[in-house]
Amino acid sequence: MPLIATSTNKKDRKPVPAGMQHAVCFAAYDLGTQPADGKFGPKRQVMFNFEIPSERLEFEIDGKKVNKPASIWTWPMTNSIGKKAKLRPLLVSWRGREFTEAEANGFDVMTVVGANCLLNIVHKPGKEGAINAEISGISPLMKGMPKLTAENPLVRFSLDDTTGPVVLPEHLSEWIAAKIRNSHEYLIRAQGTPEAITADKEANIDPEVDENSVPF
Repeated sequence: MPLIATSTNKKDRKPVPAGMQHAVCFAAYDLGTQPADGKFGPKRQVMFNFEIPSERLEFEIDGKKVNKPASIWTWPMTNSIGKKAKLRPLLVSWRGREFTEAEANGFDVMTVVGANCLLNIVHKPGKEGAINAEISGISPLMKGMPKLTAENPLVRFSLDDTTGPVVLPEHLSEWIAAKIRNSHEYLIRAQGTPEAITADKEANIDPEVDENSVPF
């Protein structure tokens, strides 16, 4: 069973190739507290976006040709590293070691942004002939492998940043943006209450990563 499933690709777009891929996490998104779904109560959720530099996508933006690395993201997960939380085994496998009690009590998930990893990708059939790419495993780089720098701007989006109206990151997928807009935190801020805070673009793009701390 996959550790985390990823969103996929439309019929006219090639999915991320199956197999082991060297990837860089370039974004972490705080989705806020999502409403109860009938089975579970409200949960604060987070998700990550990875780029795979060895796989390229070519397309046009405003008439200009763009060549960028393919990307793949996790499904939303509860922002908890409790022993039963799905996020914990993902992070433990990525780190290559278990959390100490002190680490588990104060771990900031935004520290994974900029970290390298190896993703094991599998393909599964989707709707209307699409091929879904899923992350079936994640691990740290093997000894001697060079660390890569993300080509995309590093994004650490948190609904707990500063004050003012919420500004979503640029080029955010619409389905992710819709989840954020449906969160408790976003709705409170949209109503202009004293609790209003922002996710300013400049505050959420981190241009540097301490390579000595990777993976995290």
